[in-house]
Amino acid sequence: MFQKKTEKQQKPKKLRVYTVNSRKPAVIVLWLLFICGFVFAVYKNFTAIDTHTVHEKEIVERRVEDTSGVEAFVRNFAKTYYSWSNNKDSVAQRTDALTGYLTEDLQRLTADT
Repeated sequence: MFQKKTEKQQKPKKLRVYTVNSRKPAVIVLWLLFICGFVFAVYKNFTAIDTHTVHEKEIVERRVEDTSGVEAFVRNFAKTYYSWSNNKDSVAQRTDALTGYLTEDLQRLTADT
């Protein structure tokens, strides 16, 4: 009934596993970056030179320019350039009418079209 244990049964010890937290160095670096940025901002705030913005007042006179001549020129050019038919007479009349609107280089380019 009562027996002495002569040999103690030893349980196998569990090996401790040491893990290195891979996030810890990144968190420390980010906190250091934040603290350095905050310290720099406070330093710049206290050492800033007070600058005064100069507000110059310049009076601009309004001029009303008549652009009806330009509008009429563009309107007449567009009518002449885009209205023509495939007759030889209408093509010749069109090229004669466009001489007042186009330079010589542009006239040569439009002659092909």
